[in-house]
Amino acid sequence: MNAASWLTCRFRVALAGIASALPLQASDWYVDAVHGDDANSGATAALAWRTLTHALASLPAPTSQAQTVNVAPGVYGPALGELFPLSPAAGVWIRGTVGSAATILEGAASSLFVFSEATSGTPSPSGAEGLTLRNSDRGIIVIGSTSGTTAPAFRDVVIEGMQTDGVLVGASASFFDYAAAHPAFERVTIAHCGVGVRISAGTTSQLEGATSKVELLDCSVLFSGLDGLSLLSNGNAMTHAGLTRCRVLANGRDGVHCTPSARTESVTARACLFADNLRAGLWGEANPSNFWLYDSTIAHNAAAGIHTANGHATDVHNSIVAANGDDVELSGPLYASFSNSADGELLGQPNCIAVDPLFVDIGAGDYRLRWGSPCIESGAPASASHADLLGHMRGYDGDLDTHGSVDMGAFEFEPLHVDGVARSGGSLAFELWGASGAHSRLLLSRQAVTAPQSTPFGSFVLLRPRTLGLLSVPLGPPTPARFTLRVPSSPALIGTTLTLQALTLSVSAPRGRALSNPVALVVEP
Repeated sequence: MNAASWLTCRFRVALAGIASALPLQASDWYVDAVHGDDANSGATAALAWRTLTHALASLPAPTSQAQTVNVAPGVYGPALGELFPLSPAAGVWIRGTVGSAATILEGAASSLFVFSEATSGTPSPSGAEGLTLRNSDRGIIVIGSTSGTTAPAFRDVVIEGMQTDGVLVGASASFFDYAAAHPAFERVTIAHCGVGVRISAGTTSQLEGATSKVELLDCSVLFSGLDGLSLLSNGNAMTHAGLTRCRVLANGRDGVHCTPSARTESVTARACLFADNLRAGLWGEANPSNFWLYDSTIAHNAAAGIHTANGHATDVHNSIVAANGDDVELSGPLYASFSNSADGELLGQPNCIAVDPLFVDIGAGDYRLRWGSPCIESGAPASASHADLLGHMRGYDGDLDTHGSVDMGAFEFEPLHVDGVARSGGSLAFELWGASGAHSRLLLSRQAVTAPQSTPFGSFVLLRPRTLGLLSVPLGPPTPARFTLRVPSSPALIGTTLTLQALTLSVSAPRGRALSNPVALVVEP
């Protein structure tokens, strides 16, 4: 082979390698309850099918190519011709095109969705986004597979009004098998169900294995008739729930309930709020099992904040347990640090305190800290790399001394807090905190947050040439200065970032004034 032929051959091999490494393009299909027809091809929005039942039956056989079913607004139920449960194959993604408020699946059935196909080797997992599931027996069932791991994902989904479970995750193995179910949920709300999320796993002997693991990120589990999350395992099986920035509130028994078990049930929670549950925030009976709680608040649960029995171990770090019937009822090992139990049950553990955390308003369910809370800047330095429940990176200057440090609990204290979405022509609600007799000046820049600039008053993140002073207000605890400001109705503002910061009088600051945390908002239509 001459040099030219050798180079040509090598070029072709290289191109083939590049081509094999490129991801396959996803296939898109369309369903429209209002304008679709199951006699169509489903290949475009204009040729949409009418029902999801027909769409899932008509998709090509599962391949390594991801397939997305785009679902137009409408109500998808038995009156339309839907047959539940729907069972998407591996790699099939169900997507509501305009969001959950307008795209609804409902109907009397054992469940609305069943996911049982292993997703190993597919370009993207099975799952759903932008849907509301309501008024059935169960919303979603995820069944562990013995041929891989069943791992669907769900984003921006609302599950409500299920008689039994909002979500049921189960893995069961026998005859030397191993089964695994590992779904993930992001920005999912589960409300008014019998049990919000039921997680179970079981085996017939010690020769098999089964795991059910559920990850929840920025989710809410609310108003369940029984438990927000319920974990059960037996035999050689394990169940686990991992919660990050989640709210588990006002459930009819426990926020989280771990039943007596022959194997392992565990919960890891970071930057979560467990509050207003009618028995306990977290109730554990399994052994050996664990609660690992970081940067969280467990408050105002009727019987107990944390209850354990049968040797269930508990780790509590950089957290607040307060205003519960009994804050901590433990029969197993306890490991705690940088935490507050208001009734003193964590005292003696490293850097733990026993004080009233000074929540903003327990009656209104507002478990943020207010000005002067002893939990402000008393937290674990290691938590500075993590976000709080509202998504703020920790380490704000909560006492306005120009030096920031981490707070205990789920919420980092904000001297400047803004509620609402910055919509053109809409209003924003502001809170400004500080000492009695102080004044605060609100500053605005029509620019994204800049690199922090060191000043005698703390870190300044606005663009200096474009900073405007909006107004000055007097301050005084125990409540903040509250006011509203209207976003101008201007098409030119849409997409613009507004960054705000306050400069507040403070006797704790070396120069008598300190800069607050920044708040950045993008103006929406």
